[in-house]
Amino acid sequence: MAKVCARGGWWHEAADALRRAIYVEPRDSESWYGLGVAFRELGEPNQAAVCWQQCLSFEPNHAGAREALQELEG
Repeated sequence: MAKVCARGGWWHEAADALRRAIYVEPRDSESWYGLGVAFRELGEPNQAAVCWQQCLSFEPNHAGAREALQELEG
């Protein structure tokens, strides 16, 4: 559901779907990463960073989260 919303540019809906996924499976690194992407697209870089850090806490070698954080730090 979240991927479909993201492809359509419906970032609020994608974020809602990812929050639900995280509620069900709080250690799912991909959901945390995706929520970070949604927050970045919604103009919430601080929230995005928190999500990517959470992703890395579950999957320390997650390349997407590492790259996204590096981009934020600029």
